[in-house]
Amino acid sequence: MHQLSQQERLFILLVYIAILLTASRVVLGSFLPPTSEDGLWFYAGLASLLLGNLIVTPFFTKPADSISYSVSALVALLATYIVDDPARLPFEKILWIAVVVYELAVLVLATAAIVFRSSAGNVRRALGAEAFRAVGGIGEARWVYSAVFFLAVIVFHRDDAAEFATLLGVGLGVVILRPLEFFFLVAQRVNRVLRGLNADPIVGELIGRQEPGVILVRRLPGRTVKVGELLAIQGQDSECFVGMILDEFFLAGETWLRAGHVVMAELSEDERTALQQLATYAGSAAIIDAGRNQTIIDKLSRQPVVSGREQVVGLVAPDTDSNTLLVEVTRTDSVMEEGRLLQTRIGNKTVLYQVVAGVSREEVLRELNRYGYARARARKIGSWDQMKGKFAQVKWLPLVNEPVLLVDDQIGQPSLDAVGYVPKTAYPIGVDTQKLVTHNTAILGILGVGKTFLAFELIQRMQIDGIKVICLDITDEYGPELGFVIPPELQALYDKVAWGKGNHQQNKEEGGGVREFKTELKNLLDAFLANDQVDQRLLVLDPASFDVWEQTGGMFQGSAAMASLSPSEITRIITELTLQNLQAKGKSPTARACVIFEEAHSLVPEWNSAAVEGDQRAANGTAKSILQGRKYGLGCLLVTQRTANVTKTILNQCNTIFAMRSYDSTGIEYLRAHLGDDYTRLLSTLDDQHAVVFGKASSCADPVVIALNDRDQFKALLP
Repeated sequence: MHQLSQQERLFILLVYIAILLTASRVVLGSFLPPTSEDGLWFYAGLASLLLGNLIVTPFFTKPADSISYSVSALVALLATYIVDDPARLPFEKILWIAVVVYELAVLVLATAAIVFRSSAGNVRRALGAEAFRAVGGIGEARWVYSAVFFLAVIVFHRDDAAEFATLLGVGLGVVILRPLEFFFLVAQRVNRVLRGLNADPIVGELIGRQEPGVILVRRLPGRTVKVGELLAIQGQDSECFVGMILDEFFLAGETWLRAGHVVMAELSEDERTALQQLATYAGSAAIIDAGRNQTIIDKLSRQPVVSGREQVVGLVAPDTDSNTLLVEVTRTDSVMEEGRLLQTRIGNKTVLYQVVAGVSREEVLRELNRYGYARARARKIGSWDQMKGKFAQVKWLPLVNEPVLLVDDQIGQPSLDAVGYVPKTAYPIGVDTQKLVTHNTAILGILGVGKTFLAFELIQRMQIDGIKVICLDITDEYGPELGFVIPPELQALYDKVAWGKGNHQQNKEEGGGVREFKTELKNLLDAFLANDQVDQRLLVLDPASFDVWEQTGGMFQGSAAMASLSPSEITRIITELTLQNLQAKGKSPTARACVIFEEAHSLVPEWNSAAVEGDQRAANGTAKSILQGRKYGLGCLLVTQRTANVTKTILNQCNTIFAMRSYDSTGIEYLRAHLGDDYTRLLSTLDDQHAVVFGKASSCADPVVIALNDRDQFKALLP
């Protein structure tokens, strides 16, 4: 009976009513009996069918229903009052009184269940619970009206043997035994066996709850379940609810299931009834199979956690805070790894987190039994704003035991709007080239992880956005890759050997070739910065290729000490001349020019890493120009594999950082202040062409690991 569909129950009801009508025709000569005591049996049986397990309460009886049943039965009994009738035998009067007492007992118990069950006192609440359980048994419509039916048959139809036997048989068959339900259930079980399904949908028994929202079920021996399947579960108070299997684990010689509570708000009363038919007794848990309950599954799947149940990987664990998500991992077959995105809910928003670490845990459960599990650590990224194409910050934290889903594995395509994508997703991370320049940027990481390719892309993005780029490259990689052709005037500067090496002057500032070099270089830079043609926004200079000499001492016997300028000193001159040019044009809120420091540890070294005496002063001079340059539209992009050897005066001004794989302890400690412990720990394991991005120029307000664009694919997008 518990697994019959509404259509099957309606068919059975119509058959039973037809039997009652036929019995009335045979016994009383009319299909519709009179409303007197002769027809009491018919109307009691009809009420039992209509109000009982077939239509109204097919699974359990609420106390309010029992009250209405017992009151209507008492009204019918009082209408046939026989206690004072001298024609009635004593046993008939006793039987009538017994049935009235039974109906009164149902009425009292149902009232007590309603009044005391929500009472503040423990004793009253316990009495209410016991009354509730009692009413669930003796207060069913079947028994309330069956008592009236058999009383009517025995008292009012006993004198005619044929009439009595007919009605008694109808009562036993239709009101009590109900054989049609049995045959339907047998057919169902045979059908399930033929289809290879469990004949019994019951797969486990309720153990308890982990508040909020988690249900523990002991799986019955021989039953098989899958993660993500839905369970109909009957509580001890006959309440039915739905759980989604999250995982199973072995404990104390038994297999336990952990299920997440699923909201049933969209289900109709009939659909709730159908679920109540699956879990047939208090504490039972039954599989909601798609064969007979597809409509219910479809409605429940409107909830993201159900529709995405294949991606559910765990639950929000205690100690989660507003920035860091701790996840108790329930799926061992999921692809959990650093950099993957997880999603859960904060209020009514779907919020994304990025996995940054994992750890094994052990928990003690009942009877000192233990089980091990994995706990993932993830950092909040935000809620995806489709209109703005970026992550929006979300305050506060998710509820404990809220389901956590793994974001679907996707491939993000290179785009002019994205410098990369969150790994294995289509969520793009963009950069604002204006802020890249005005707030300075650093690309940090070991050799061969893709720093230069990223620099190439950022330079080309700056050019597209109208920003002049002066690239200081001692590797001879940028020019060929970016299509830069050395102009004749620059080649002339490279070709001139030993600028001022023989120019010895009494005033050493006038000796050497620095003044002449500055003049020629200034003319070159002024012409470059004045030209606004699209294809003239890149100037690549190699500070190591200029052979410029400086007089370092006074005259002595017609000669003076001379020294060639180091790349750091050439870098200072280029940066200072660029700043002078922009200062002459006045202040600017937007970026005008960006200086690229490739191999920055050689061009702007830290004081303790200077190769020659003048490098420290040169690095300080370059840093001063960068510090002053922001209000005139000048910024820098610093690229290095040796964070410890770069002047911190400039590095500390780099508000946007692309941190790639790194093993340098000094560099990692430096980045810890910018990225925090979680992302800093990831640096040694980052894949090639991956970076942790953080800063004003990033479209994400928080640090995030991204997979950078493929160089060849990005080049194909360029105009």
